[in-house]
Amino acid sequence: MLQWLASELPWESSLSNPVLVHQQKTKYMKNIPELMKKCFLNTSAPGNVAQDVSRYKLLNYIYHHSTALMIFSLLRIN
Repeated sequence: MLQWLASELPWESSLSNPVLVHQQKTKYMKNIPELMKKCFLNTSAPGNVAQDVSRYKLLNYIYHHSTALMIFSLLRIN
């Protein structure tokens, strides 16, 4: 969604270097206002894009920790 609205993401010029892409994604997910500034240089981010990215970040966190907890619980059962 963000790429569609902004036309280009900050790490797109580095796609040949997966490590750098990962570093940039991590950096910008820690600082969503900076990501919005980088994506929307001449305008402000439309609508609730920053909130949507924050929600995605939270859902991703919950999913990964829930999965880890479930795996840990299953391992304890066996």
